[in-house]
Amino acid sequence: MAVNYRKCPKCGSCNSVKIVYGMPSFKLFQEAEAGKVKLGGCCIIEGGPEYHCKDCNNEWNRVEIITDGRTVRKYGDNKFPEEWKQFCKMIKRITGKEFR
Repeated sequence: MAVNYRKCPKCGSCNSVKIVYGMPSFKLFQEAEAGKVKLGGCCIIEGGPEYHCKDCNNEWNRVEIITDGRTVRKYGDNKFPEEWKQFCKMIKRITGKEFR
């Protein structure tokens, strides 16, 4: 099983970085300058994008769980997979905690 969250859903590139919210430290500013992260702003926004594609500038929230011959995807904060119950069971197996 694999969890793929860095592949851009728009262009398919894996050249992406995490978006970091909140007041950045000096070290975080340096990481942003080096292209290792993207600063998302001082205000923490629930449901804001988590990843930034450095190739096409797309930003997204995404989790993709790949199992034997099957892929379950969750995009953004309003789109759920058709097999939501199965998705919750897989998350519970991974984390050992109830997920709804």
